[in-house]
Amino acid sequence: MSLEDKQTKRCPYCNEEINYYAKKCKHCGEWLVDQDATRKVEDHTSNTMLHKALGHKYEILEEIGKGGMAVVYKARQKKLNRLVALKVVQTGLVHDEEFIERFHREAQLSASLNHPNIVTIHDVGTEGDIHYMEMDFLEGNDLQQLIKEKGRLSVEETI
Repeated sequence: MSLEDKQTKRCPYCNEEINYYAKKCKHCGEWLVDQDATRKVEDHTSNTMLHKALGHKYEILEEIGKGGMAVVYKARQKKLNRLVALKVVQTGLVHDEEFIERFHREAQLSASLNHPNIVTIHDVGTEGDIHYMEMDFLEGNDLQQLIKEKGRLSVEETI
């Protein structure tokens, strides 16, 4: 572990000790930076890092989803020439060792499951500061989009 990895600071909201580079407190969940002000620069930087780190394995086609912890991309896996979904940890969380450990554990647990209603995990890895999970790419709308279009789902539809 480098000296940079050992640097810490205190969260201004809960006063817990956190990683110096953290953008979100792992204890109280508060964002430590103005998300709107940094999002454009961070998106450009993370896309550049993503292409440099994974460009030899994947052709990134488009962003298909984004949450507070990860971004999901539609990509073409070059070796097998197939469409996949890549779930990539947000750059602001790559220095949070506990989160990264949970991310990789999630991939391992998901990969151990085999069911038609659970997406298949093909690979998990780290390239520099890029932590990613490769999974099946499924066409169609997500649950949020379905609810926007149809409204409240019946019990039968939900099941």
